[in-house]
Amino acid sequence: MEPAERLTLITGDNGLGKTFLLECAWWALSGSWAGRPALPRDKVGSGQGRIRFSIRGGESKVEPVNIGYDWSSQVWPSPVHRPTIAGLVVYAGVDGSFAVWDPAKSQERVPPDTVQSKFSSTEVWDGRAGAIEGLVRDWGRWQRETDAWQFETFVKILAKLSPPDLGPMVPGELKRIPNDLREIPTIKHAYGETPILFASAGIKRVLALTYLMVWAWQEHRVWSDLSKKAPESRMVILVDEVEAHLHPQWQRQLLPAVVDAVEILAADLSVQLIVTTHSPLVLASTEPIFDERNDALLHLHLEGSEVSLKRIPFVKYGEASRWLTSPVFDMRHARSRQAEEAIEAAKDLQLAGQLAERSAVDIATNRLREHLAADDPFWPRWIGFAEKFGVEV
Repeated sequence: MEPAERLTLITGDNGLGKTFLLECAWWALSGSWAGRPALPRDKVGSGQGRIRFSIRGGESKVEPVNIGYDWSSQVWPSPVHRPTIAGLVVYAGVDGSFAVWDPAKSQERVPPDTVQSKFSSTEVWDGRAGAIEGLVRDWGRWQRETDAWQFETFVKILAKLSPPDLGPMVPGELKRIPNDLREIPTIKHAYGETPILFASAGIKRVLALTYLMVWAWQEHRVWSDLSKKAPESRMVILVDEVEAHLHPQWQRQLLPAVVDAVEILAADLSVQLIVTTHSPLVLASTEPIFDERNDALLHLHLEGSEVSLKRIPFVKYGEASRWLTSPVFDMRHARSRQAEEAIEAAKDLQLAGQLAERSAVDIATNRLREHLAADDPFWPRWIGFAEKFGVEV
């Protein structure tokens, strides 16, 4: 896999390795695994369990690093001189967990788990002692502070990422709720203010992503200042199943909004975004912003018993249904499985021509009537054929 400079979209069926690629990318960038380490399938002594990677640090690309799995200790050894990226790395897991790697935090000065911070979904929201205050407390603190850069930035990014059907997500007043000692932030809706703990799964994921982007960048600024160094000018964001929990309205907006939102963090900050998706709406949403020079569409495909990863041309298909029947999803029809089978059976009869039997045409018509909408575009093609056999549609 060779990611593009700005946006890399990874597509493919379940189980082919989209998350695996993100996990390995995180390991190459941070030196640790966000979850369970990758485990080679090869037998002991085969020498085939290897990860090879290279990282661009600054202007030039360093020599590739080739790491073989150590079967005796059951680990992936760290290279003696691990290359690092000149930038911040944020990994958003599909389960609501996050991992952050900050180059400003020298391993000699801080505990290892703060250089490569990994937070469960619960810790993102409720915090972990000595590592992160959590969304609820930080949001409340930022909102109470006067002229807090974090809160101003958080509000701007939240507005960018808001779903069009709900309108801009605007913070409301802090409120107490039963059985909780904290002041809980709220989100304003047309029907009132809702404490964020009661927000939907989709809204919670966007709130967490917004929070981690702001929190990670603020932490990087603080540690850069303590180190008497200028903040980095790059950020790598890895997002697994970017459409998870999101309504189609939101799927159509989120990814371009994330690209725009990074500019709010810092005017000179460049982002490299690597995301996996199953959603035709996510792909359709990138049509206005996709640039072949800086972006890439990668597709995982099963060929026999081997999985291949190929860079495929990005084509503007327009409608989401046309994305479904494109090489990205490789579906013959953007319909139900039963409707697809009914149409294919009808097309076989059309290919048979006059050799088709009237009874078979009658059965095919009934199947089409059962599974197709009344205005399905296949009907005009079928009606004339069926009438030649005396079958009324």
